[in-house]
Amino acid sequence: SYMGGPKVYKGYQMLKVALDNLYYNKKKTDFVLQLYFYDKIDIDPYIKYNGNYSYEDMPAIMEKTDLVVVPSLWYETFGFVAAEAISFGVPVLITGHVGAKDMLSAQEELGKIVPPTTEGLQQQLEHIYDDRSILEHWNKNICKSELDFSFTEHVCTLTKLYGNRHEWNQSISGE
Repeated sequence: SYMGGPKVYKGYQMLKVALDNLYYNKKKTDFVLQLYFYDKIDIDPYIKYNGNYSYEDMPAIMEKTDLVVVPSLWYETFGFVAAEAISFGVPVLITGHVGAKDMLSAQEELGKIVPPTTEGLQQQLEHIYDDRSILEHWNKNICKSELDFSFTEHVCTLTKLYGNRHEWNQSISGE
């Protein structure tokens, strides 16, 4: 699934080129790209356009999703789509420009971080296509992880981070 909109900086075109290469050039045709955004822009045999979605739709969307791809070309401050996917037990494939990479790299294999290039994205998608047990492995890791996505926990973490930063700044300035 892809839920980022068709803007170039969101990486949709890069994802489309990577999947076109897999589908048309490498003849890997047993997949469907579920699109969730407002503009219906591509008509390809492997694309299913679903239109806009709301937060209430997330359980149903994630129920039929094996992998969420967040291929951003610009730096995302966090990447809530990735966090939401993981909170539903769905692995993610994200570029190193997505802030959620910190969460992914801190946990044991909940998905994969790839370079923000067509080649990097295509290589990992092909690897997953050829060995779908990777998705099962990531899903099991998500299910046994102890991630807390609550807003309360997020605020506590930020408060601790900034509290420690303030104490550190005071110790350097001699206050």
